[in-house]
Amino acid sequence: DVNTSESDFLVCDAKDGTAAPSGSTRRVQRQRNTQRSRSRKFHLGIISFVVLLVLLIGSAVGGLYWYASNSAFLRTEDGKVAVFRGLPGEVLPGVHLEWHEYTTDVDSSDLLTSTAERLESGIQVDSLNEAATLVASYEEQILEQNARQRPSSSQQNTSSSQQGALTSLQGASSI
Repeated sequence: DVNTSESDFLVCDAKDGTAAPSGSTRRVQRQRNTQRSRSRKFHLGIISFVVLLVLLIGSAVGGLYWYASNSAFLRTEDGKVAVFRGLPGEVLPGVHLEWHEYTTDVDSSDLLTSTAERLESGIQVDSLNEAATLVASYEEQILEQNARQRPSSSQQNTSSSQQGALTSLQGASSI
């Protein structure tokens, strides 16, 4: 018993006398080629999608990092105003994009209460230059507050010293 099928036979080509696969064998080969082609296209589609997704995520992360590294914010640290590069708070749970640049000599307690409260959570600015400008304005505000407070305290000192001098004069005149 020889098990043969139509596809196992070769047909002789009448023109050149060479053996060629029969029609059903050609059909099976075409189907296999079509399946391979579909499989390749499917795999190529998946690979293209994954590559595109990786590029998209990489671009988003790179863009966020670039934005964070070119931004700045101010926040209190140990009672002083500190300047940071990056973004205040968490970008994702547990992910901080902030880098400490420097701590100023400005005490947050010397600032207005509203400003000090805003500094607790961070005041975002566009650049380190803008942060330095904001720190300079805080320093000016503190100097102005101190200048307003000094005349009143020096006036009190002057009036008390004048009273002391009057008392001395009165005591001297009674002698």
